[in-house]
Amino acid sequence: MSQLKEQIHMWGRCPSGPNKSQLLRGVRELIQPWEISLSLKKVTFHPNSQPSTIPFGEINVQEHSLSFPVGVCGPQGQKCAIHTGEMAHENRRRRERADSGLPKVEEERRTLKVGHLVKKFGKQGSGRTDFTLPSGVHATPQGQLFVVDCGNVRVQVTDLQRNVVQQVAPPACDGTSRHCRNFFDVAANSKGLIALTCAAERALLVFNRHGRLLQTYGGSGSQQDFEAPRGVTLTRLDDFLVADIRRGTLTALKLDPKTGAKMERTVVTGFHRPYLVAACLTTGLMVVSERGNETGRAPCIRVLEPGWNTIRILGVCSGMGPVLTSPWGICIDTDGDVLVADWGKQHCVVLYPAVGVGRSIITQGLSSPRGLALLPEGHLVVSDSMNHCIKIYRYK
Repeated sequence: MSQLKEQIHMWGRCPSGPNKSQLLRGVRELIQPWEISLSLKKVTFHPNSQPSTIPFGEINVQEHSLSFPVGVCGPQGQKCAIHTGEMAHENRRRRERADSGLPKVEEERRTLKVGHLVKKFGKQGSGRTDFTLPSGVHATPQGQLFVVDCGNVRVQVTDLQRNVVQQVAPPACDGTSRHCRNFFDVAANSKGLIALTCAAERALLVFNRHGRLLQTYGGSGSQQDFEAPRGVTLTRLDDFLVADIRRGTLTALKLDPKTGAKMERTVVTGFHRPYLVAACLTTGLMVVSERGNETGRAPCIRVLEPGWNTIRILGVCSGMGPVLTSPWGICIDTDGDVLVADWGKQHCVVLYPAVGVGRSIITQGLSSPRGLALLPEGHLVVSDSMNHCIKIYRYK
């Protein structure tokens, strides 16, 4: 191409005699690929209705009309990739290469629908991998799960492949049988501390990463910290947040990472029978469920901003989605979407989006779902209590 331009420039210095015909041929070859238009019978170079000029340095060249038979794409009778069929074969080969290189995981992800059951593990029993009435569930940002195995009075810890790799089961103390305990909810922070609420003892138990009991806050003989702790979660600041259903409070605890000793405590009042709590580690938004009562107070879900102010109330207005009957597990994602396990006429999971109307996304296969937690890739963990197992669904 560069040599052709140099020759055109040389011929243009003296555009007469033999140089003129060579000049025209050179210009035609130069502009030929960009001036083709197709018709049904022939391929034609069309001039404009008014001859236009194209400047090339010191010369002006007028467009001329050229035509070739159909299937012939150049002045020498050669065919292009379209007419030889090479382009179609190449496109097909590219598609085959692209299809063969597409990971199967991505193909499966595109076909999965919201509410689709992705995985189920566990069965009723007391063995190492069994569950009996699983309750609260907590997921770390890396995807590790902590599950309260209520009937077996322990916490089951799984790896990313959902294999049980650890069990936290505190020994009996003060002559009390382990089976008199009623573990309710669990959370674990980035320092390795594990917080577990016990409804029977009315206490928050704090363990290290190896399952050794470090501290007990509350208890039947002491009401300084808690009277009836229920839900526990982790805040954006890596503090434990505990709901006390009797006091009507949320308490944020900053603990020493080695000893579990209390370093700071923040108490927020004004809630009506708060039950379960959850938080988004990215946005700092928190959700708390409030239980209804016999006097007509309806159950609801409150969404709180990091300053503890209520910004949304869900589950009480049918215009905003399903009205909640008996909310249990809750969670909130980075988009501000809230998920709630509800025990209504049918046990289901309801999604209240940050914008729009809420809807039920899981309506079958659940029996007393108690705990919810979020995993990466749009997955939702549900502890299916009466089915004695853990189920993972796609919710986005």
